[in-house]
Amino acid sequence: MTQQHTAAKQKQAGATSARLVMRYYWRHLRRYPLYVAGLLMAVPAASIMNAFVPPLIIASIIQKLTLHQYTEGAFLGGLGSIVGLYAFVAIFSLGF
Repeated sequence: MTQQHTAAKQKQAGATSARLVMRYYWRHLRRYPLYVAGLLMAVPAASIMNAFVPPLIIASIIQKLTLHQYTEGAFLGGLGSIVGLYAFVAIFSLGF
């Protein structure tokens, strides 16, 4: 058996394995359409929560600080809720 023949057999076996995996995957996609719908909604939502929301919250905090739209001496009254929201989003985006 030559090296080319062995490589061709391995390539064919890999293609067969990939075909079997895709067939198995497709069968489960058709069997559980609600899971697929959930995945199609959850993946973009997670991307948005991870990439876009934290900078918007930080921008809101900076805006309140620069415009002095907070109550001095009352952290929770002024910025505490926004900082808490940022902490929640940061922890949520880690996957907890």
